[in-house]
Amino acid sequence: LHTYISPFSEIAMAHILSQAKVNSLLDERPVVTIDSNSSLSQTLDVLSSNNIISAPVYDGGKFLGLIDVLDVLTCLVAKTAEAHAAQSQNAAEHKDPESFALATFVDRPSEYWIAMATNLALKVAHAKDVRDFSKRNPFVPLHVKDDPTLEDAAQVFAQGVHRVPIVDDNGIKSILSQSTIINFLKNNLDSLGPAMAKTVDQLGIPLGNQNVKKCAGHIAVLDAFTSMCHFGVPAVVLVDDEGRTFGVLSATDLKFLLGANLQQHLALPVVQYIEKVRHGKPADWVVTVKTTNTLADVISLLAEHRVHRLFVVDDKHHPIGVVSLTDVLRVLVT
Repeated sequence: LHTYISPFSEIAMAHILSQAKVNSLLDERPVVTIDSNSSLSQTLDVLSSNNIISAPVYDGGKFLGLIDVLDVLTCLVAKTAEAHAAQSQNAAEHKDPESFALATFVDRPSEYWIAMATNLALKVAHAKDVRDFSKRNPFVPLHVKDDPTLEDAAQVFAQGVHRVPIVDDNGIKSILSQSTIINFLKNNLDSLGPAMAKTVDQLGIPLGNQNVKKCAGHIAVLDAFTSMCHFGVPAVVLVDDEGRTFGVLSATDLKFLLGANLQQHLALPVVQYIEKVRHGKPADWVVTVKTTNTLADVISLLAEHRVHRLFVVDDKHHPIGVVSLTDVLRVLVT
């Protein structure tokens, strides 16, 4: 039996989004920026110390683009794979072992290729080379002079954009995140009407075991990160030997991996890595929902736990889907 949603409730929700102004929700703190010549280690340090996952990259006073932890991760994995391919073609004649890394732990001793990956991360790539490396950070700004609404921002986010620069005539004034809109919705649930009664299986999100990328907790964390890049996803769910959900590894976890710890941490199993770098949350921490949970439940959980996605599980706690911030915002504006 499906819940009937009156079209009037959809109109009420659209009205609220169209009346709320982006400018009223902006963070007034100065925008954290990354120097274009910062190394990947320095970039991660800035992101981690400011508890953010993305920042604008500047060359002097010139804006170059946005960079986030997924860009750093994608670049690290790509350069490692490229260097391994080059090394494989001409290993005997290679004169500079520091300029390449290895691709998997089954190919080479872990100490050797971890050292190479460390070198790549610390010395080779810089923020100016890595901005939007994952192709998930397009520059789609909203201008303050247009007095944009949350509906305007939600329309951008629904296209898969994860953050929207708010600009004025002097440059970037603030960065609006998807989470900001989710928090607004959480604080206004009572005004959003019956539309919030939609269940997860009514949101149009693909459900089924094949729609979730899974990872065992005992594999090396860089292999898990590599898998994420291969499948083009920002997170994988951790499952036990019986396929039950018990945790999550996301690109955000990379921001805790500072340069001094890189070499010793990349070879760790996923569970041990999480225990070392993720402060305040155990390796078996994950937020889940079932298909019977409502849109109101989803919004509340996303806001309360400050996460970017919820994993949908069945009665046996097997993962069958993912509900992301983008999914929620897409539902609201389509």
